[in-house]
Amino acid sequence: MKISPFLLAFAVQHLVHPCLADGLVGVADVFDSGAVSALHERVDQYRQLRGDARDLSDAALIAQLRQYAEEGDAAAKVLLADSLVLLNGDATALDEALSLFADEIGQGTPGASLGYAKALLMGGLTEKNRQTIMEELMEASMRGSAEADRLLSLLVLDSYDGDASLADSWALLLRSAQREDASACVELADAYLNGTWRECSLSVNGEVADRLLLVASRKGSPEAALRRAIRLTRNGVDTTDEDYEESVRELYNTYLWAHKQGNVALIEAMDALHEQGAIYLRTWLRAHFLYENTINPSHSVQMVGSDGALGCKERAGIRQILKIEGGSDGSTLSVLGFPCDAPYLWDGEVEVLENGSLSVPENDLYWSSVLRRLKSGGAPCFVRILDGEYAGFVVYVHPDWVAGEDRQIALENITNASLFGQKARIALGQWRSLFSVFGEFNSLGLRPGTSASDADQVILYNSGVQRVDRYYFDSDLMAWVRADEPGEAAADVALPPWQAVFVLRREKAAVELTVDGVRSETPATLPIDPGFNLVANLEGKLLDGLAASDIQGKAIRADEFPVYMVSETGGLYKPEESVHWWCLLGIPAETPIYVNTPSAYILTGSEQTQSFYLQR
Repeated sequence: MKISPFLLAFAVQHLVHPCLADGLVGVADVFDSGAVSALHERVDQYRQLRGDARDLSDAALIAQLRQYAEEGDAAAKVLLADSLVLLNGDATALDEALSLFADEIGQGTPGASLGYAKALLMGGLTEKNRQTIMEELMEASMRGSAEADRLLSLLVLDSYDGDASLADSWALLLRSAQREDASACVELADAYLNGTWRECSLSVNGEVADRLLLVASRKGSPEAALRRAIRLTRNGVDTTDEDYEESVRELYNTYLWAHKQGNVALIEAMDALHEQGAIYLRTWLRAHFLYENTINPSHSVQMVGSDGALGCKERAGIRQILKIEGGSDGSTLSVLGFPCDAPYLWDGEVEVLENGSLSVPENDLYWSSVLRRLKSGGAPCFVRILDGEYAGFVVYVHPDWVAGEDRQIALENITNASLFGQKARIALGQWRSLFSVFGEFNSLGLRPGTSASDADQVILYNSGVQRVDRYYFDSDLMAWVRADEPGEAAADVALPPWQAVFVLRREKAAVELTVDGVRSETPATLPIDPGFNLVANLEGKLLDGLAASDIQGKAIRADEFPVYMVSETGGLYKPEESVHWWCLLGIPAETPIYVNTPSAYILTGSEQTQSFYLQR
């Protein structure tokens, strides 16, 4: 096992005084405190997917998963193996788990390599299995696993001696945090706050630590939420109303998540911190009151004055699960579409200024959350008008706009002067992107490779420039690259919600993609570019009765894919002759394609030369 040289170079930039490591942690620490709870949450989602709403005990849960596994369900096999691993001390269960994981590794099932390595660790780390464990963790890392990076960070300390070992470990821990592993984020945050990591000196950086804790808290880490609650109040000195409200929410979450995980030690530690005066008293009183009335509601107690504590606008909306099918006889193509906008960053009433900007009222309490999320670049933003004459219209936000204290949203253009001086209710959102959907470090677990010919591909059709772009995750660079620019890490690319996305899958096992979104109160009016446009319509409103429900979950040939055209008058029709749209993507006509839900697709004709708006 050899750690890539670039990890060492990457780590040296962050270490001031490298030193010897403390050694490998115990094998019992492989699973963090939330492992059992997280597994059951995964099973709950899986059960809902299968339509089984029963409450299952552990034994019944394993029996149900075993049934699905015997039916050939790859995801169920990995979940079953995960469950068996958690039966500590049961050697027979551990052997069965190892066998299940080994079978699914060959199929390319996400999580199989990580699960196999963790199962081996549960049986004990030995010189005999060390190489296998590290190889499987490296494979899991190439498939985007943040947990694999964190475990590798621990293992390399025990595998090598000296400064190089520590530098490699630090680099892997950094990558784990970049991939949003909650435990890695908390460990790094503590290091940047204390100015030391494993007895090595670091530059103290509270801003970086705060960003790491925010990521970990959003991942449900009670340890991160506790640290954020304390830092947000700064002992109550110069604390803004927004920070105070957020500190209450974070401390409440700490109690709630620790209780859910059965982490009694953390709850006791929080109470001890309160007794020592380390937690701002107002924050503790309010959060503890909310927590007690959540887990042990008392009808005689009225939660006076607590309504605003948890009043943060949550706009996760509905959850959509898209399946990327695997193929037993070669590559398959799955078409993905997003009928819902990504979760809104903010919504409310604005005034349209004469310069084309939107002005947010001074008394809006939630604008501060936008400031925290949009201090730098990223995927472009959009505005959807929610009411009035122009309800449903999507307007682009200027690409250089960044949320600021001036509370103005700079639009790319407003052509209708009648809107100036008017008030409108809008939603501010951000496009999805290649990285946000598939993970900047391939967190979805698509097959990586050293070339486009052996890796899974994400295929995008850019109607604005009439171009097809292919992306794959390079296992050497550990980054997404464009197929026509191999060897160079690709920048993120925005995905409008109506854009159809294709995934070419080369593994036998399927992959499930989960996305959250907000279903608009009004149908979107979409900008259509000149030339070809491939638009995914999964709501079925625009083409009611024409949705391709007969092809749901079935493999069809590319030349059988249902496509509709837009006439010069804006009407829709199915062309008499087949439109060879697959040639645009560079795929054969016989390529098998899978469609996730009842859906319809619109392909505007190449003769269309003017932009127009299409009511979805």
